[in-house]
Amino acid sequence: MFSVPPQSRPQVNMYTKCGDFDSGCQLFDEMPEQNVVSWFVVISGFLQRGCPEKALLMFRCMRCEGTTVPNSFTLVSTLRACSLLCETEVTLLLWRIKFTG
Repeated sequence: MFSVPPQSRPQVNMYTKCGDFDSGCQLFDEMPEQNVVSWFVVISGFLQRGCPEKALLMFRCMRCEGTTVPNSFTLVSTLRACSLLCETEVTLLLWRIKFTG
């Protein structure tokens, strides 16, 4: 396995926006550090390609990881995924994250 530099975020973005989720996720998984920008790139990429289920799954993975706090951009993308999937419980969770910390 090779070391993936932080400059890989644009490549992850390109893969997910083009619908090559396998390559995008592989590169994402190989990144030495996955920060909020990295997570947002993957979540929004899935959402833009019409895969709200995968976007929501990635958000859940980010939350389970426990080291990354979602920013407003990530929350908005995840709310969009929730609205497309009619996920009211997750929507309420996002509301609590945003307004109560």
